Amino acid sequence: MVMVLANGAPSPLTLAVTQDGRQLAGEIYREIEFLPVISPHTHVPVGLFADEESRLGSPADVFVTSDHNVLRTLYSAGVPLEACGLQRLQGDVVVPDARAIWRVFTQHLHLFWQSPTLLWIKDALWHDLEIHVPLTMQSGDEIFDELLAKLASSEFSPRGIFTKFLIETLSTTDDGVADLSVHESIRNGDWAGSIRPTFRPDDLGQIQRPEWRSALLKLGELTSGRVDTYSGFLASLAERRSQFIHAGATAADHGIESPYAERLSEHEAGIIFQRAFAGRADEGDARRFDAHLLMVHAGMSCDDGLVMQLHAGALRDHNGPLASDFGPAIGGDIPVAVDWTRGLASLLSSFGNSSSLTLVLFTLDESTYSRELAPLAGHYPALRLGSPWWFHDSPQGMRRYLDCTVEVAGLHNLTGFVDDARNLLTLAARHRLWRRAISGWLGDQVSFGTTTIDEAVHVARLLSYDLARDSYKLPVGAS
Repeated sequence: MVMVLANGAPSPLTLAVTQDGRQLAGEIYREIEFLPVISPHTHVPVGLFADEESRLGSPADVFVTSDHNVLRTLYSAGVPLEACGLQRLQGDVVVPDARAIWRVFTQHLHLFWQSPTLLWIKDALWHDLEIHVPLTMQSGDEIFDELLAKLASSEFSPRGIFTKFLIETLSTTDDGVADLSVHESIRNGDWAGSIRPTFRPDDLGQIQRPEWRSALLKLGELTSGRVDTYSGFLASLAERRSQFIHAGATAADHGIESPYAERLSEHEAGIIFQRAFAGRADEGDARRFDAHLLMVHAGMSCDDGLVMQLHAGALRDHNGPLASDFGPAIGGDIPVAVDWTRGLASLLSSFGNSSSLTLVLFTLDESTYSRELAPLAGHYPALRLGSPWWFHDSPQGMRRYLDCTVEVAGLHNLTGFVDDARNLLTLAARHRLWRRAISGWLGDQVSFGTTTIDEAVHVARLLSYDLARDSYKLPVGAS
């Protein structure tokens, strides 16, 4: 059906509802399927790429023990974490049996039905590892043996995977006092892979953490400034950011529970810093200093150009006893409600209108997509919206995100896909899932008549490649 305007001209809105959205999605996907992978934010350890001999480990290491999403699901069903290969902090060291851990996983595959975790694993096994036996409890041992052989080969070494998966650039996440020597050696070596660090200064700003003072002293060793005064701390922080930029960084990342920013006077910030340095800071001090440092980092990003990422809305280690027994990041992090509009008011008032800042926001609170994030990004020049993160990194989560953000924020205020991957072996699968999801979403738009197939292909490329590259200031064919 073609709509006609009063003057007799055809309407730009043509409702071609008879077209098959699924067929259109397939056409769109084929145009973007083999685009290079831009991965501007991951938690893949840079040490994996140190040399050609590096390997990922056993199938259990890759798919179970190191994946907090898998651990969370298994633990929820009563599976002891020891059976997944984890060691208690206080206890005897036990050498894990990789095959037994893999069997625990395959015996509980039913727990992962429709989860993005299992979708990634199955897709990686089929497309990347070329294992065409369906993953079941019965086929588990056979697939384990085949995986074991493949993971020992150079083709599936970390460097081999980088080439095989068409990864153009990959950014790791490195704490504020991380050793950057591997990054430096990669950039100065003869391997062509583009691996970049990302500055994650949480360890330097969370003044109530037991490790804060030791991290601060380490910062002093890595820079030329004093760290026993607030002014010295700021100078060392700026110098450390410069060191990351020299090693190839284009972005910083901040993991925060609440996106609350507040500027303190230099005097008040200095008093809190001195209390913290003496071990006397309280929770109120910590909250205010965290809020102040967000303002500090935003200002520094305006000066040095590092893209500023905020990952907000996770209450870390909600399961306190489990964190005490096994340590952090084992699946006990739970989303909380977030107030972006009020929380970032001071920061955006100071920096949101600046063309020198790129501030990327990620949330675990989906209710804020259309209510806050899309309107904010559709207004402030500095803002961009990160892709669906963590619990929402699923086919339906991606559709909800696009439905809630594009109409208000506009396409070019999004970052495209940022995978936040920990498992290098499923990285390409995660990008394929995103590309299929956006192809399906765009196919529906074409079917409804609000866009053309040519426009949809252009948008698909933007969402799959160009927006991520541009948002993170990465050159084409990044090096």
